[in-house]
Amino acid sequence: MPNLLQKLTNEIDRLLGGEIKELKFGCVVSYGSDFGQEPREVTIGNPYTVENGKVFNPYNRDDSDDLFEILGRPITLEDVIRAIKKIFGDFPTSVIIDAKEMTEMINMWQLGQPLSSQSTETIEKIAEILNVK
Repeated sequence: MPNLLQKLTNEIDRLLGGEIKELKFGCVVSYGSDFGQEPREVTIGNPYTVENGKVFNPYNRDDSDDLFEILGRPITLEDVIRAIKKIFGDFPTSVIIDAKEMTEMINMWQLGQPLSSQSTETIEKIAEILNVK
């Protein structure tokens, strides 16, 4: 069962039209299908590419294997605000979500850090605003 961060990530990705998990530069993927081994995570464009369902390292052909999962790029505060705007429209004019709640969420955010590095309280606050349970 997905945890709250995974559910929140999926909902933000959905609200933003799938751009978080779009397979392009900066997207994190896991790859590898060897029996008994955990898939490895790499970032596309660093130097990895994805071609025909395989993760490919152009500098080391032995470091290439089947794509396992698209994890997506890190979610930023901007992404969260854009997702909230998709639901509630421009704020603070929205009567559904008040400016105090938005200010509290923004003040909780550790600037320069992605959603996955935020405190449990921040993640719970964002989930509450986006009605993710």
